[in-house]
Amino acid sequence: MKISKKLIALCFAVITMLFVTVPTSAKVYTTEEHTNGITVYVAGNTDFYPVEYYDEGAEAYKGLFPELFKDISETTGIDFSYIDAKSKDRQELCHNKQVDVVSAFVDDEIKDVAGKVAVFTYKDGEKTHTVYIGFTDIADKSVIDAVTAAFTAKSENYWLSKTLLYTTEPQTHVPLWSYFIIGGIVLTVIVLVVLLIREKRAGRNKIDDQLDVLTGIGNDKYMRSTYDHFISDAGRSLYYFTYISFDVQRCEEYFGTSRAEDLQLYAAATINEATADTDFAARISNGVFLFCFEASNDETAELRLKEIIDKIRNYELASYSESFNFFRAGVYHLDVEKAAYEIAVSNAKAGYLCAVKEKKDIVFSTKELLKEESLQNRLKEKLSTAIDRGEFEIHVQFIYNTEQQRFSGGEVLSRWKNPQDGLLSPAYYIENMIKLGIIDKHDFYILDKTCQVLDKLKKNGINDFRLSCNFTRMTISSENFIARLREIVKKYDFDYNNLVFEITEDSLVDNQTITYRNILDCQTAGFRIALDDLGNGFSSFKDLCDYPIDLVKVDRHIISKAATDRGFALIKGLSHLAEELNIELLFEGVETEEENEILSRCTCTYIQGYYYSHVFPLNQAMDYYRNHPEKFKRKVTVKQ
Repeated sequence: MKISKKLIALCFAVITMLFVTVPTSAKVYTTEEHTNGITVYVAGNTDFYPVEYYDEGAEAYKGLFPELFKDISETTGIDFSYIDAKSKDRQELCHNKQVDVVSAFVDDEIKDVAGKVAVFTYKDGEKTHTVYIGFTDIADKSVIDAVTAAFTAKSENYWLSKTLLYTTEPQTHVPLWSYFIIGGIVLTVIVLVVLLIREKRAGRNKIDDQLDVLTGIGNDKYMRSTYDHFISDAGRSLYYFTYISFDVQRCEEYFGTSRAEDLQLYAAATINEATADTDFAARISNGVFLFCFEASNDETAELRLKEIIDKIRNYELASYSESFNFFRAGVYHLDVEKAAYEIAVSNAKAGYLCAVKEKKDIVFSTKELLKEESLQNRLKEKLSTAIDRGEFEIHVQFIYNTEQQRFSGGEVLSRWKNPQDGLLSPAYYIENMIKLGIIDKHDFYILDKTCQVLDKLKKNGINDFRLSCNFTRMTISSENFIARLREIVKKYDFDYNNLVFEITEDSLVDNQTITYRNILDCQTAGFRIALDDLGNGFSSFKDLCDYPIDLVKVDRHIISKAATDRGFALIKGLSHLAEELNIELLFEGVETEEENEILSRCTCTYIQGYYYSHVFPLNQAMDYYRNHPEKFKRKVTVKQ
């Protein structure tokens, strides 16, 4: 904007030096044809872009104020006629009572008006300025009332947000005959004109750069610019910054790119429709929308967002499938202290990711959630080298054998002994390891530690104690699984029958051919196979027939229903099914006397849970084994 003014001023100086007079247009700006016979004469501001300015090329006044005069004309029938642009001295026009309205003047720039109305304020450095509409004493009261009502109906944020859409000033037309000036003056004028044209094009490009090509609403550049300039310090705490998205990749895979774009067009229209004068929204990437809006409290904000999500949800249900991964939202309530745009996006996204994980429509990014997210990000950066540094250790939870009435084994569990954050459970790192593609490295590391323990137990004459370790889907379904497994176990001496591999049900869904071959090779070698978490998400009794399973671990969710008639019937049914299939059954997560008593009435070989054993670090587990030998000795002979 500053460049334009300097260039125009320089052009004018050059032309003035040559005593060239550029003729101004004799035309005036008018609205539609008269409808009620009332004509209002307006003294416009020729150089107050984008609020109001005179476009010599179009020979008309343009900008935000002229557009609003058009709206008033269409509504009331009053005709507004701008005075010829050659009339520069608007103050003189007021004094001579030649106009009814003086448009778009700042502060006390125009004094000879009978009345004026403040439209909006803006800051220039540290100084605040007010923009007015003025009336002379010849203005009709109906005109004053109509203009005042129309201009004051728009909020101050409306005017400021509108001005943000303009990034450069329009350029004054340079007459062609001026190019004939000889010598260096001609060259100077040509260079100036070229610069003006480039700037005008750049201005249009800047505006285009702030619009999303697909939806027509703002894009990331628009959102960033608006966020940085639109929200005042006083009103910042009223705003809620929202990250709204869905699984666009899955949508494209299932329904095609065209339908995914249709869904985003509808979402954009829905969000845009809900956007008030003080709000702003954008689509910043494929499938991702940002919506910043005012609300008095969290409850009001949630209700407003729920209306938007529900409206999009109804469209999704009608157009796609009930199994589709719907739009969800993460919300970050802006603090009094200004957060950088990137921080606001990141914080809102943290809420969205939590909403996806917990299958909720809306999640607020609370301080606790953001603290947890920060911890996860920090841990993710350290994961790649944590295994090499030996920061992972194994813990053991003993498993009770109901037939032998003793602890006959245990599950090996992973823990991360992080130097900064202390001992961390798998919830803090397993998911990130999967995303980073290093989960197999972790699984084989824990396998190596487990084999070390079994080797040590055998050297101490203990040959009837089983340990189980977990393998994730990515590991068990890999082509080189068996080769890496053999490389580890050949270093140790123990009975392979005492090593149990626990696999989750979803492991049987992905790469079925490779998974089946790996499981069969393990069982053929003498290792035992356990199906973990039966009843937690991927239950398929068909797998019990198709895969060589030795042991089934029933998830705690089923145990928690044991007190009900239907829950007890299910447990009895599972016990009977396992017996018929010659598969051992283990109930995990048993924590109360009531749950243990119920299981005692069923055919159940193994029980695991806090009722019988806590999770011990390996050293403490070994101490417990030595100090309580009676808990590990066989008391009842197993029936043949």
